[in-house]
Amino acid sequence: MAVKLPWSRRPAPATATEVPARAHLERLSGLSLSGWAWSAAGAPPELRVNGQPVDAAVVWLEREDVRQALGVSELRLGFEIELPANVWSLADGQGRCTLEVWVAGVRAGGESPVLARAALRSEEHTSELQSQSTISYAVFCLKKK
Repeated sequence: MAVKLPWSRRPAPATATEVPARAHLERLSGLSLSGWAWSAAGAPPELRVNGQPVDAAVVWLEREDVRQALGVSELRLGFEIELPANVWSLADGQGRCTLEVWVAGVRAGGESPVLARAALRSEEHTSELQSQSTISYAVFCLKKK
């Protein structure tokens, strides 16, 4: 997964005194949020759901593209955060959760994804229907022989 920064937006190498942290959200896939983060202090990303800090496991990933773009020496700059099971307890009145990632007091750039129960159920339903149609087609092929 590559971060594509146009040359005009490519950040200059930063020192700890210039920029305390940089981060960017890239993708929400199911219940997994991914992006990249760097902080001068080595602070881990913090997940917030509807503004409330939430404990979540962070898996660090190597991101050579981000290291080069930021001009820093660290390589493990990518992250993946699995949303905790209790994420829905923080949903608003319409069943939505706005997700944000903060690093060393700096909010990650990119759009804050909104996770909605209805959309998640729709994805699960679509997946279930696809599985059923695959099984039905396989049975049809077997009966045809």
